[in-house]
Amino acid sequence: GNDGSLSIRRVNVQSGLRVSGAGVTVDFERSCYNAVIPGAGPCFYDLLFPGSELPGDGRTLLRLAGARVMEVIHTRAGQDVPVLPVGLCLSDL
Repeated sequence: GNDGSLSIRRVNVQSGLRVSGAGVTVDFERSCYNAVIPGAGPCFYDLLFPGSELPGDGRTLLRLAGARVMEVIHTRAGQDVPVLPVGLCLSDL
């Protein structure tokens, strides 16, 4: 919303989700859920991701707990990020 908050609507995260905030809406498609090798677009991860590190490689990751952004991580080329036991992680909005 206008106060810097995010709006996340989902029924089943594995089917995809929509994130809105700051006048922008991003749709995360089912095909980018827990992507071991992410493509060029946005992807998202939850606790069912099979590895111990998320692919960073120059992408920006947002760790969420509920609808609250807990951490923003700007990665370098070749850098991966440890999986933490918290809600969702969005990559490259």
